[in-house]
Order: sequence, then C-alpha cells, then structure tokens
Amino acid sequence: MPSYDANDVLNYFVARAYYGNTGLKYKNPPVSKNVIVFDQLINWELPIILCEGVFDAMAIKYNAIPLLGKHLPPNLLTKMIEKQTSTVFIMLDADAQEQATELTERFDQLGLDARNVVLPRKDAGDSSLVEIWDAINHSHVYSFKDLITQKLEH
Repeated sequence: MPSYDANDVLNYFVARAYYGNTGLKYKNPPVSKNVIVFDQLINWELPIILCEGVFDAMAIKYNAIPLLGKHLPPNLLTKMIEKQTSTVFIMLDADAQEQATELTERFDQLGLDARNVVLPRKDAGDSSLVEIWDAINHSHVYSFKDLITQKLEH
C-alpha cells in the first residue's frame, strides 16, 4: 500500500501478508515514520481522523491519517498547525486509549477541537463503515473533567 505526499512523491509504504503463517504480518520500509501518510488524499479544510494503521484508514475511507502506531509524528503536528486544522477525531485501537487521551489533551492545549472516538470493536479495521461513522458522529469535545476521568480510568 503506497503513500504519497502533497507533491505526489512516494513517502512511505506498508505491505501485509494475507495468506499463510509467514511469521511477518506487516512489512514497513527502513525509513523514518515522521511522514504524513496519504497526504495527497487529505482535505485539510475538513476535520481529520487520526488512526493507527493504513488499513484502519482504508476502513474509515475519508480524511483519515494513519499514525503508523500510537504516537503523533512531528511533521503531522506541524502541518496541522500550518493548515489550521480545526477538528481532530482520534480513533485509536481499544488498547491505545491512554495514548488517545494524551493526544486529546495535547490538541486541547493547542486550541483544537479534539474528540476521542471510541469504537464498539477493537479497531477501525474490524468495524463496519456504519459503526465507524456512528462513533464519529456521537463523539464530543472533551472537557477538562472528561480528560481527568479518562486518565483515572486508565
């Protein structure tokens, strides 16, 4: 699965084994993950959705940016500030809610409308498009109280 930057230059790729037990589920290039995956497909005037992997982004379908893990690449944060991103939906896997809370708090401190989206299934790749967008549409802006409550739960 190739990714291209805003200038249509290949900036990353991910390969995945689908059949058999090869011992290697994913193959990533030996380069920095400080890239904006699928940058050429992002409409920066609309809310963006952050997720963990490229297959999660494919399940989300629209304006989804994979983090290639659970942490925000510095180049992505820089571009979000540069493009004046107004709303960020954070849709990390069920096992990454602590990191999702940290991202929500960080974006809140930057004055962004940050919403942690909790899916009914483990991750976006396991969810239907209807479940994904229902979770997005029912997310809310986190208050300071929400952030503290979520931190205490984790």
